[in-house]
Amino acid sequence: MPNRQRPAANMVVCPEHLFCLQCFRTALRAYDPDDGELFEVSCRLDAVASILCAQCSQRNSHCDNAPAGIIGDFFDFALVLRFCKEFWTAESDAGVARWDRNMLPLISLAVRNLAAALASILAGHRREHDLTQSRKKQGKARQAYRHFCAERRMALSPLPRPGRDGTPEDLIAYHSARVLRLEPGDVGFTSWAAAKHACFAALRSAIVQFYGDEEVAGVERLEEFDNYFPLVLDEI
Repeated sequence: MPNRQRPAANMVVCPEHLFCLQCFRTALRAYDPDDGELFEVSCRLDAVASILCAQCSQRNSHCDNAPAGIIGDFFDFALVLRFCKEFWTAESDAGVARWDRNMLPLISLAVRNLAAALASILAGHRREHDLTQSRKKQGKARQAYRHFCAERRMALSPLPRPGRDGTPEDLIAYHSARVLRLEPGDVGFTSWAAAKHACFAALRSAIVQFYGDEEVAGVERLEEFDNYFPLVLDEI
């Protein structure tokens, strides 16, 4: 098959949570937490008029999108990535790295385990709804899945879009309320909830390991972590 012609766009867009699953799998396979770098899905939409990301175009492949019923879970994963980026980028008023660089592999491992859990619930969700075959062969299963998602969307409680004076938190809440997630009783719900609990505990444990939980420095960092961790953890 000949290479696709891709007139380049002036701006490259890198989706935070609506990334191509081919790019997600590539990133997960290649990722080594011991390198001390934050997990990143390098999905690049760089063409003027193409439905394919850069990787899929180069491979003459097709982009694979997250099923509508769990886009909210990918959104939550992206929030954790954005939150954890602060461990790499935050600086003190004096311009010094705020977090000990030696703890970064522990942060990386916690995020990698969460990414692996997300890949697992993706596979389970597709099996549950018979979405594992090619699009051409899914037929009735895809139609039934659209109906399933439409019914679930009726139970959402969308928020009004924030105005110009809206905060970043307002925008996150707005977008979060518009997407579907796994619900109790769904295949993978409990394991995904457990993975989020495990990620939270691992990140918190890394802070305690390097800063303690009794001295002022450790207590303040733990309070900050508890207050700003972006997810509300499900009871399981």
